[in-house]
Amino acid sequence: MALVRSLTAVLLAAAPALAEAKSLSVSASLSQDRIYVGEVVTLEVIAVATSDGNVEIDVPDIAGLDELRRGQSDSTSISWNGSQQTLRRERTLRVDFEAKKSGAVAIPPIAVRLGNEEEHAAALTLTVLANGQEEHDAAPGRVAAAGEVIPPEADERDLFVRYRVDRPKAFVGEQIIVDLEVFTSGAYNLDEQRPPPSPDGFWREILEQADRMTARTERVQGKSYRVYRLWRMALFPLSAGEKLLPQTQLSFSQNRSIFAVGQRVRRSAPPLKIEALAPPAEGRPRDFLEGNVGNYTLEAKVDTTEIEPGKGVVLTIALGGAGNITGSKLPEVKTLDGFRVFPAKIVDEVLRTATGVTGTRRAEILLVPTKGGRLVIPALSLAVFNPDKRDYERLTTPEIAVHAQGTPSISAQLGAAPAPAAGEGEARSPLRPIRLRSQLSAGRERFLGSPVFWGLLLTPPLGYAAALALLALLRKRPVESHSARARRVAKEVQASLGRAESELSSGDPARAYGTLSEAILALAGDRAAAPLRGLTSSELERALRESGAPPELVGNILEILRRADFGRFAPGGGDPKTARATLELARSVAAELESWEVQRAQ
Repeated sequence: MALVRSLTAVLLAAAPALAEAKSLSVSASLSQDRIYVGEVVTLEVIAVATSDGNVEIDVPDIAGLDELRRGQSDSTSISWNGSQQTLRRERTLRVDFEAKKSGAVAIPPIAVRLGNEEEHAAALTLTVLANGQEEHDAAPGRVAAAGEVIPPEADERDLFVRYRVDRPKAFVGEQIIVDLEVFTSGAYNLDEQRPPPSPDGFWREILEQADRMTARTERVQGKSYRVYRLWRMALFPLSAGEKLLPQTQLSFSQNRSIFAVGQRVRRSAPPLKIEALAPPAEGRPRDFLEGNVGNYTLEAKVDTTEIEPGKGVVLTIALGGAGNITGSKLPEVKTLDGFRVFPAKIVDEVLRTATGVTGTRRAEILLVPTKGGRLVIPALSLAVFNPDKRDYERLTTPEIAVHAQGTPSISAQLGAAPAPAAGEGEARSPLRPIRLRSQLSAGRERFLGSPVFWGLLLTPPLGYAAALALLALLRKRPVESHSARARRVAKEVQASLGRAESELSSGDPARAYGTLSEAILALAGDRAAAPLRGLTSSELERALRESGAPPELVGNILEILRRADFGRFAPGGGDPKTARATLELARSVAAELESWEVQRAQ
């Protein structure tokens, strides 16, 4: 009896603790705590429930952040402790936000509900930095040596992104080659390819942007990595001083499949310092022009050395070589003895290769002789700074001799022909009238009876009659109504889905994926009244949402296109069962699109 009383006391003492045991817990974290304006951060919320019921996660609007997308995954596990069963359900929500303004962004406690129970995650703070912000506020910008790779930080482990430059210092106008590379020793998928940035203070030329990335192997701090070059660009500093390549962020996925979004991770290439030097003042020619920096040659030529009477000659001045050719300046030719000089026509030919930017800038100038005989186009010169030699050069062209045949006309000298002086005879006048007498009456009689007269007289009424006939013909032309076009598109889509089923049955799932994805894109584009082909996933999602499509329908369309992309590029076209399920989903989405069109019309 004493033993029973003791056990009862123990149970009563433990009852409050058991009552206080929580069946719901929540945690929240950010993929990064410091980003730049325009970059993306991921908020991950994990809710764990040990009792039955629906778990709801409430993520409010956050000032300063725009939501881009969200993904949710669930997992369930069962454990046994003797005869007692414990159910554990975990729900993970990932939300991508884009930073819109700089400053400290407060993320309030995220609420999670399970029935009447509610828990909150701890509040978070995100620091958003303005582009170009001082380096003590941002990740430190380093001056990397030529070809150097800044080693990974401790939290970057088996994946990091870096800039690589061929020179950390350059003269104003000198070419700098910049690569963006991904180093990885694990299995990751790049979510989206971002174009090269346009950093302040530089002229930019894109040299390479890979459609299909190829890997090479490189060792960094004794560890082997697969290295992928995403793009290569050439930068030309526009002014002297210390400049910063801004941080670039990329999004990757791990363990991603057509059934799971996988784990999203983000990596950033840290800002990189580049020092731009002004061309030296010592030895600078007085006629040196800013922008003429490069390894150049200068040429001048004419299209002919024998100028026929009444003709001219084209002088071509060409500056060519390696450098920012579009920013260079050519020698000016305003006046030449013995020539009338017309304005120059400038033509740029730029060649962009993996080794850099080369090209030619040409000036084509028309010269018309103002006197006959031997004429000379004098030598031309141009002062340039050669960064390879780190010194100034003077480029010169030889003088060019031409021969103007005969005596040039007065119009070439003065630009207009003067009237003959009073009392001058016809033999001495360089310009003679075509007729010395005019008989207007005879000319008018011949015109009134000519075919030209009757043609001009009959053209207006005949043209008016032809226009009326064409208008009547166009009115009889049938115009396809909206409903008729909708029925035609729906019929074509059903035929395409039937063709996809035949291709799937014949053992060609890759072709079937292509057929059904094109069919869904065509139908969705027609119903949304927006062109959808060629859009990225995010652009496609935005276009469908802006057209008013329900979120569930948008999600199903995107899921079909994701599966189709995977199936077309997977070896053997992927799993046939998945292809069959995708086809059935496509039929269901086609019906949903038809239903949405009817509801919107009503």
